[in-house]
Amino acid sequence: MPIINFILESKTFLEVTFRLARDALHVHIGLVLFLGIALAFASHPRRFRIALGWLFVLSLLNEAMDWYSVWSRGLPWYWPGSLKDMVNTLFWPAVIVYGGPAIVRLLGFELRIRSPRLASPTVSAATSVATPPTTTPGNGHVR
Repeated sequence: MPIINFILESKTFLEVTFRLARDALHVHIGLVLFLGIALAFASHPRRFRIALGWLFVLSLLNEAMDWYSVWSRGLPWYWPGSLKDMVNTLFWPAVIVYGGPAIVRLLGFELRIRSPRLASPTVSAATSVATPPTTTPGNGHVR
């Protein structure tokens, strides 16, 4: 299959060009794909969980291609190596998704979520007219 051969040759090219071990390549490519997919879903509130799900699917496809490559040459499949590749690919994105909020709370950072709805002027229920934000005299901060 030409597409599988192309992807396998691309992986070898990246290893040689960047002088990275295949394990390190899994870590770096996994992070790049994770962040790229999260950026593609930037407007979705669960963009990082979606990105982790897609990364899992892509990781499975990658290991299926590796299995096909080994099988087509008549060699035995070493499944612990495939499992290790998936762990290398998914570990840091999973830490970001599941551990990120806890780490932020532990460090005491305040999460500020930007929302177009929150950025719009407030509407008074009594007048149904938008009221502009007010500033505090002297410091120019908007309340």
